[in-house]
Amino acid sequence: MLSLYISEVLGSQSSLVSSAETPAPIPFPDQTYSDVVDAEIFIVDGSGGYSAASGASGSTVTVSIGELDIAVWSSSSWNIDSGPPAGWTGQLALQGNALLALFQGRDSIVLKVQVKITDASGDSRTYLSMPITILNSMAPSAAISSLDGQFAIPSGVDSVDVTGLGLQAVPRRVLVSQILKPAGGLNIFGTVDKDSITTDGFTVDLSGQADMAGYILVYELIFG
Repeated sequence: MLSLYISEVLGSQSSLVSSAETPAPIPFPDQTYSDVVDAEIFIVDGSGGYSAASGASGSTVTVSIGELDIAVWSSSSWNIDSGPPAGWTGQLALQGNALLALFQGRDSIVLKVQVKITDASGDSRTYLSMPITILNSMAPSAAISSLDGQFAIPSGVDSVDVTGLGLQAVPRRVLVSQILKPAGGLNIFGTVDKDSITTDGFTVDLSGQADMAGYILVYELIFG
């Protein structure tokens, strides 16, 4: 059982602590692709006890894992455990093609894990948002025919260099699946510079300049 103690008095980027009695920040434990992990979540008050929000009646929990705020795994199937101490129980399922595709032959990847709690009144708070390392020891790294990925487009640019991919082979095709825009953003599309495609990455020319932060390039790499 993975026990997660989250402090309500610390910022979400460092809110995971050792225990209610020892509320010192700790990193999120490394996980392994394909594992299904039984877990329990508690909210602690930072003074040696548990928060009234922990396992409160009518509350719901959503746990997600992803990059650039795009979840590759998410679950709201967490049950209230009245305890004591009160909290929630559920599972982290580190599985799925969307997660597997992010490895791109690497031994591990670092994503973001988030814990959001919605109380009985419908008010939500992200109590935890911090890095999680996922190991590739059980994920196949060879003979992958395609990979999906995302890349944040900076504000003010009309061309994006997607680099640092460390691919095992040069993709046969690079497809711009879509460009996600922030609220109020422009409708922008992208075209891949065919001469830029290497094992390190590629370049995408945009139809217009990104007028604000928050645009995300979604791409697919085809091999073989």
